[in-house]
Amino acid sequence: MIVGCIVCSRAIFLRITSAIVSPGRWKPPGHRVWAGFLPLQLWTRGRRLSKSDVKHPRSGALRGLGCVIILPTGPQLGGVTVWAEHTTQAVKAAGGRCTTIGPGLCTSPADSSRPLVDMIIEASRSLCATGVDRVVLAPQLSGQAYAAAASAAHAIDDPGISIVGWMHTDIRYDTELIRRFAPCLSCVICVSQAAADQLAGSSACPPAMLRVARTGVPFSGRVPAAHGPAHDPVRLLYVGRLEAFQKRVLALPAIVERLRDAGASVSLTIVGDGPARTELAKRAAGVEGIALQNAVTHSDLPPLYATHDMLLLPSRSEGLGLARIEAAMHGCVPVVTPGGSAEGIRHGHNGFVADCPADLDDDQAAERFACVVSQALARPLDPMRSAAVRASRSMFGMGAYASALVSALTDVRAAEPHRHAWRRVASDPHRYASFTVPDNLVETLHSSLADLAGQPIVLHGAGAHTIAIWEPLCRLGVRVVAVTDDDPQQWGRSVCGVPVLAPHSAGIAGSRCVVISSWLHEEQIWRRRRVYEAQGLVVRRIYAPIAEVQPAG
Repeated sequence: MIVGCIVCSRAIFLRITSAIVSPGRWKPPGHRVWAGFLPLQLWTRGRRLSKSDVKHPRSGALRGLGCVIILPTGPQLGGVTVWAEHTTQAVKAAGGRCTTIGPGLCTSPADSSRPLVDMIIEASRSLCATGVDRVVLAPQLSGQAYAAAASAAHAIDDPGISIVGWMHTDIRYDTELIRRFAPCLSCVICVSQAAADQLAGSSACPPAMLRVARTGVPFSGRVPAAHGPAHDPVRLLYVGRLEAFQKRVLALPAIVERLRDAGASVSLTIVGDGPARTELAKRAAGVEGIALQNAVTHSDLPPLYATHDMLLLPSRSEGLGLARIEAAMHGCVPVVTPGGSAEGIRHGHNGFVADCPADLDDDQAAERFACVVSQALARPLDPMRSAAVRASRSMFGMGAYASALVSALTDVRAAEPHRHAWRRVASDPHRYASFTVPDNLVETLHSSLADLAGQPIVLHGAGAHTIAIWEPLCRLGVRVVAVTDDDPQQWGRSVCGVPVLAPHSAGIAGSRCVVISSWLHEEQIWRRRRVYEAQGLVVRRIYAPIAEVQPAG
């Protein structure tokens, strides 16, 4: 009788907490506030978590705590949006409240981040009105989000406010983001041990600030039926954004080509959309066994994973890689590169890690990746499927994530407010939010490129950094005749009136010198300079050695 009452009470509690929607009535013009779980459900293609997905690590451990997740571009179909949904569930399961806000960021320096600051302030006050005594601001992905969080904390000026940084990937930009805003943060939560190691090794923040909470992924609780031996041909799969640089998707056709040349019977299904789709389709057209599909809804992914043998992720950098976790949970063996996506993989046991550093070009990466896939094809696949299922569900289940999150956020409760740092950021939020170039740009250009005055050069990089340095270069007397970029989508366009070329076509521009136009990724691009040197071009750096430049004051 007593047991029955307890079970019934727990069921009622779960039903009530799953229906709670945190207040968030105020909506600035042109913006939206998403509170609680149900609207987040719409962002993730209707994927609703079951009660068994979230174990209660410590019931009520976060009671009185509210979390404001700040997504810089609002609801996007991607890994961080899925992460926001799962984090909301984990916080609420432990008795806390969670609100997610997602305006579009300002795109002009003339605009301020004021609307986003207002949204954060209003969301924080709405949480406090429900009895919350500690509000944690969780900005994501961009300097604008972090600067707005610090400005809002300064405006609220309450001892119950804290800011927590989140490290989703081990890329240089995210590291520099944490470095710049570390004085404003109570702690930094990393979604993978690789991201935590990157931060610790870079001295971006004190090691005592670091916590690891691996992103949780829900599953049904039922282990898939045994797949049996691999298909013939072996079915390979790529799921994700079709992007040339970070995702390195243009290496996929070359991987299949090398496998077939070695006598392997394989096919590859590529699922996704992105800027490299057109170029990828051209390269895939000449290789037998490659099928290119449009992006699918999240609910359509499990059948894809279950009907394929291996997932290929040749990325230069990744966070945890939700696709590889979900694939492994469904028995699709992951083959990945070093970094966050390799977390929890024992090479040859529950997946494979290809030695493909970020500085390798597509052909080099394809060669190494194909070699590892060949090794995988030589082994019985079914034991690896079972091992992949067990390992991924043990390490990346929602229960483990909720426990780690509760531990990190409980520590934040005792944190002192960082008023001095918040005030410093609030005094000039735009300068802190934007660090495409360092503050001493003009002096740096003069010391590194003054000898090129009057000479024609090619800039590598068609992004914001090139636009930012264009005027200072002109004042220095340097003449830019062309720009190159790794993204095929940029080829044939123009930047500041000059054509954008493929790196392998830089030699036709009429210059003998290529200057790397990137602050955060200069080292990575420098290691891939072979494409220019093979054309007889000299490659120059602006920032070598890379200086860790902080805003003044």
